[in-house]
Amino acid sequence: MIISFVLLLQCFYIVEIVYTADTARFNTLQFQNKIKKDFLYDKMLHYQKYYQRLLQNNRHNAGMTKVYNRQIIIKLRNREIFDADKYDCIMVKYLSQFEDGSHIIVKVPQNQDFQKTLSQIQKDPAVEFAEPDYIFKIQKTPNDTYFFSQWYLSKIRMPEVWDRFTEQKSTVVAVIDTGVDYTHPDLQGKVLPGIDLVNGDNDPMDDNGHGTHVAGIIAAVTDNGIGIAGITNNAKILPIKAGDKNGNFTVSSVVEAILYAISQNVDVINLSLGGYSSSNLPLMSIIDAITQAYQKGIVVVAAAGNDATDEWTFPAAIPSVIAVSATATDENRAKFSNFGSYIDIAAPGVNILSTIITNADYDNVKDGYTTESGTSMAAPIVSGIAALLKSIHPDWGPDEIEWAMELSAYRKDPSILWDEYLGYGRVDAYAALSQVLPDLSQDAGDTPSTAKKIAPFRPITEKIDKPGDDDFFVFDVKTTSNVHIKISNVPSNLDVVGWVRKYSGDTVVYNYEMDNIGFGKSEETTLTLDPGQYYIWIYDFFNHWANSPYTIEVDVQPIDASYQKKMEVVITNQIIFDIKLSENVAIKSVELLDDQQVIASTQDIKGTTATMVYQGELSKTSYQIRVWSMDGRFGTASVQIQPSMKIVDMDASKGLLKIKAVVNGKLYKNGQYVRSMIKDEEYTFEGLTSDDIVQLIPTEAEGLITPATSIKQLEESK
Repeated sequence: MIISFVLLLQCFYIVEIVYTADTARFNTLQFQNKIKKDFLYDKMLHYQKYYQRLLQNNRHNAGMTKVYNRQIIIKLRNREIFDADKYDCIMVKYLSQFEDGSHIIVKVPQNQDFQKTLSQIQKDPAVEFAEPDYIFKIQKTPNDTYFFSQWYLSKIRMPEVWDRFTEQKSTVVAVIDTGVDYTHPDLQGKVLPGIDLVNGDNDPMDDNGHGTHVAGIIAAVTDNGIGIAGITNNAKILPIKAGDKNGNFTVSSVVEAILYAISQNVDVINLSLGGYSSSNLPLMSIIDAITQAYQKGIVVVAAAGNDATDEWTFPAAIPSVIAVSATATDENRAKFSNFGSYIDIAAPGVNILSTIITNADYDNVKDGYTTESGTSMAAPIVSGIAALLKSIHPDWGPDEIEWAMELSAYRKDPSILWDEYLGYGRVDAYAALSQVLPDLSQDAGDTPSTAKKIAPFRPITEKIDKPGDDDFFVFDVKTTSNVHIKISNVPSNLDVVGWVRKYSGDTVVYNYEMDNIGFGKSEETTLTLDPGQYYIWIYDFFNHWANSPYTIEVDVQPIDASYQKKMEVVITNQIIFDIKLSENVAIKSVELLDDQQVIASTQDIKGTTATMVYQGELSKTSYQIRVWSMDGRFGTASVQIQPSMKIVDMDASKGLLKIKAVVNGKLYKNGQYVRSMIKDEEYTFEGLTSDDIVQLIPTEAEGLITPATSIKQLEESK
């Protein structure tokens, strides 16, 4: 008779740091909620602060042509009297529609600084508010032939943008795509000399049509009496042909295209392309190139993809990229649009009319125009608005431009700040251009040199205010101590990461990661730290931000020196064998043999199945399993056992354990997931106690064990 059995092995370390006394436990201080204010009063305060920031940013300084007769409208506080002569202004009139005389108009003389006078009047105790007397005009729409077929322009309020805002600085948008038809009548004067990375020349002519469609959405000439209207009229397109006539791209061509765009000092890069990583690692070359662009202050926008999946798409899933999903006319996610944790914002992406090459093999091509759907069409809408923001705010960087679009985005349910389908909402161009930067004067510093001091046992609250917001905190350890760090009350749309660091000059000499992966999850650890100054660096993994704060607390408990000397480390190996017989033969016992010596056995038998657990030293990798049947026969099989991780370094006095993964697996501490590990990757635990168990559970059996699949022959017992 042949008895076959299957071995399912888990091999991991159990690590115990043994103390002679219990580790001190700390009582977590509860975060005290702020007193709620009256809803309407709170809204008024919000509008007031918003208005004050608007003036502080001097948005109105360049808009005197839109102010009628240099006049200011003033609303007075209850029954107050305003003295126009005090400000050398001319009293024009009271607004007769307000019978209480609370609204008046004054004129600022031509030889007087309008903005300075306005600021002085706003500070007058008698004044509730004062603002320029702007000129209103009829709402003009462009005279482009197909403007009324561009349904998405009204959705994102472009007519209001064209009527209210005037682009200041000329901008450049790099369209990394299949090229651009620079001869198209609606792109005349808008396309700069570019490059063809596919054919290796300087002629980026589009032979597919996709790139021309994207370019038209961004920058087709507005008000020229033909065709369509682009988002921005003052931007130029830098065509970089990185895709062939079939719309295919290589990672190398995209990387080269990004680097070329950087060399040309563009303001925005549009990437209506993407793919999925076929390995366990992201596309590091594209990440590196995009990081360089981000560091140069370039806004990078990418399409999320059209496969209706939450699988990460590159380059959209890179945190410094603005990842764009698509909406339909009903403001819901387009059915084809990708979604997921990396989505930042949405834009219309269904039946988008734009320019196309005249010989394109597209449906419904008419006079060089056609409608297309996809996140490829949504991304350039966001890129165009980013160019508008850069034109009006040349000093804004990628984070500020992204924040303005996200904060002002339209949401069907305003109570939901962010979701995985539309990110922060569907982009609203007019609202985005109406934003001013948040006041970050009280924010935790973005660098160690500007870190906010945090005292032990005194929790404080802080916000991730905008994309790219780094919060640094600093605390002191006077003697060797157990330091308990907790980041709690994390907003539901954030996946915060924390690092505990110590510096020597500009060099990081201590670095500990806190990353409990998942939205809204707290980060918590206890470390044993030597004396010195330490920093906590907190940011959001996906470059998201939130309106609500998180709480951070640091508790420091000094350790008695004699207490440290009594610690010891015990390391054991645990192997679990699950054995199942292929035929209906009852098992009597199972043994683990090392050179014919029984080092483990089991009585945990259930008919034809058995489980054996071995815990002890592993002196080698080759062992034998012997299975005894109820009728006295037995069978043997060889197994190759390899630990899932190795000990690299260990310091019992600090509860430190540095391990190295032997296989791909998931690392656990006390049954709680810590992080994924790949082969040869190292990780350091600190502050382990006698209650802690560390495990690395392999994600796949291959490479871990090579068990025999069957016992060839049962032998009679001698």
